[in-house]
Amino acid sequence: MSTLYDRVSAPIDITPRPLDGVTWRPLTTDDVDTLVELGRAIAAADHPDWADTREDLLDELGHSYTDLPADSLAAVTDRGEVVAWGLVVMPSEHETLVRVILLGGVAPSHRGRGIGRRLLAWQHGRALQRLAGSSSLLPGWVIVAADRRAPATTRMLEHAGFTPGRHFHNLVRSTSERLTYLAPPDGICVVGYAPEHSAAAHGVRDEAFRGEGSSQPMSDEQWESMTHLASFAHAFSFVALDAADSIVGLLLTLVTEEDQAEQGSSNGYVWVLGVAPEVRRRGVARSLLVAHLRALRETGIDQSVLDVATDGPGDSLALFTDLGYRSQAMSINYIHTY
Repeated sequence: MSTLYDRVSAPIDITPRPLDGVTWRPLTTDDVDTLVELGRAIAAADHPDWADTREDLLDELGHSYTDLPADSLAAVTDRGEVVAWGLVVMPSEHETLVRVILLGGVAPSHRGRGIGRRLLAWQHGRALQRLAGSSSLLPGWVIVAADRRAPATTRMLEHAGFTPGRHFHNLVRSTSERLTYLAPPDGICVVGYAPEHSAAAHGVRDEAFRGEGSSQPMSDEQWESMTHLASFAHAFSFVALDAADSIVGLLLTLVTEEDQAEQGSSNGYVWVLGVAPEVRRRGVARSLLVAHLRALRETGIDQSVLDVATDGPGDSLALFTDLGYRSQAMSINYIHTY
């Protein structure tokens, strides 16, 4: 296979087409509070159960592999109001494919004017520029996630040539429901996550997700930024150890006060649940989830929430439904491949 540089034809000029009353400029980190408010409006219309937090957005805007002047765009009205934003993210780690991920959205009050189509065209063009700058022989994917509750977005993506890929169920379980204690399998011990577990847990996470959809290894920068978020909850995060005290599974949880204030309930979000291939189908994941659910209940957290791909390894959805989780929403990764 030839390099992405040879395979991808990238546009030189990606300036959005003119639109009355709208100008375009790159984002800066000073826009973060504006993006939080814009994100809440988008969430209320498209996915009321979650919204990006200030910390999430600062994390995305601050990665070393993102060049905000070139990789971001805001739509601004004549009154100076930011009504849409887009970010083009090309993570630094590539094992089976080179990913470019598109993030952003348009204020519901300004939809139907062509802002979203122009923003998506700019993002796609910038993604092609990023791919065309790579000498990798791997496939190149441009990826954008869309909630099924936002049909206008999915139609726009399909019209732009993106095709649906993996489907993700957003699952929720009340911690007040009865939970049967389940002892870990023989030779496995589940303990609370601690900072000294970080390096080994990172390795198990990468091994657990290797070859799954568009998943790629996390760079040290990505891992460190996630595990140092204020929302990262050590009290509800666990690792599974084998007889040699090696980590063979992990469950990491985020708890966000902003989400609790918006939704009126407290949630523990399972950011990562992974099990090393050599100990799968032994009940390790179930034991980690039981420990997580017990800890949430004992601390008064109302719900556990997570996302799971319907085409994941084994009976991944059955694992969660057997423990009382139910699907409350679904999102789709739309992709363009090169």
